[in-house]
Amino acid sequence: MSAKKIFLVLIYIIFTLSIFSCSSSLYITNGFLTPAEIDMSERKNAVITSTTATANDDLDRKIKFSNERKINITPFVYTNLSDSLANYFNARFIENISTTNYFNKIITPPESDLISKPGAGESLGISRIELIKSNNINAIIKTDISDLKIEEIVDARPVYKTVKKKNSDGTTTSKKILDYVEYTLEQTAFIEVTMSIVDPVSGNTQDVRKLSDKTSKKYSINEFTMHSYSMENEIKDLIDQLSIKIANKIIPHNTYVKYKVMDNDPKNAQAGAAYKFLSNNKPDVAMEVFEEVWNKNHHVPSGYNYALLLAHFNNIDEAIRVLSHVVSIDGREEAYSLLYEMKSYKKIINEAQTQL
Repeated sequence: MSAKKIFLVLIYIIFTLSIFSCSSSLYITNGFLTPAEIDMSERKNAVITSTTATANDDLDRKIKFSNERKINITPFVYTNLSDSLANYFNARFIENISTTNYFNKIITPPESDLISKPGAGESLGISRIELIKSNNINAIIKTDISDLKIEEIVDARPVYKTVKKKNSDGTTTSKKILDYVEYTLEQTAFIEVTMSIVDPVSGNTQDVRKLSDKTSKKYSINEFTMHSYSMENEIKDLIDQLSIKIANKIIPHNTYVKYKVMDNDPKNAQAGAAYKFLSNNKPDVAMEVFEEVWNKNHHVPSGYNYALLLAHFNNIDEAIRVLSHVVSIDGREEAYSLLYEMKSYKKIINEAQTQL
């Protein structure tokens, strides 16, 4: 079963665990090594070029109105927004790649841009391919701000008030008249980034991945608001996340899953101390107590929680062994589900380790 299919099954398993888990308010977060979508294990000497910006700044955009009530408001004017975001993305992407220490060699701008150009090496009297081979480069990583949109719409909501008028015959007539208009500006920014893995010798693109995201914000404005507001900081917040996610496409990384601790039911006085250690953020001590209680009398919650903590400390093989024993003496659905999940994650971890 592929890693992708296993993840789909795990989504169901996690949902099942949430249904059958007990009422404990204690949780354990476990990290499992997950393979990258693109295996770079044989391409660890990489050139990362400057991020390009093929997206249009869309400076001629117009503010839309939800109805016929309009005000004289103009779009915020950006200066070289795409280029600015491309530089920001490049810095964040390189930082995220570098901090993992996954690659043996990384050549970054401006040197990487010179190496990746067709005429690279000529100033040294060698060909570009000879330059590539002399630096033992086996991958060129290119990124691009491939799409960028900013949409803005003004919504106008009339607010009425009731005016009463006393008539000559003594009756009173009520009439609704416009009091004021509430104007709301909604801005939505969309960004897409593209990463390409290029063979440094042939120049052929080997892999491509695209990621996108969007964000929105609303403002109360009035008829005197002259222009909309900059979305640059909000887009940079998106880039902070996208740069991590797209780096994870080529680097094995941890996937974190939050598990609910099984309640102390049936009650065991010695096991109760372990729950206190967990609540005081001492999982190592809690694991020792759960292990002792489990080995002494096969208290199922202790065995289950012991297995969770074994996995927390990256001993998934022992976690599977303990859980297999737990399910052999107790038929709780959450124990079966957790055992299946741990076995699935073991396969995922094994695949990820082949990429290291």
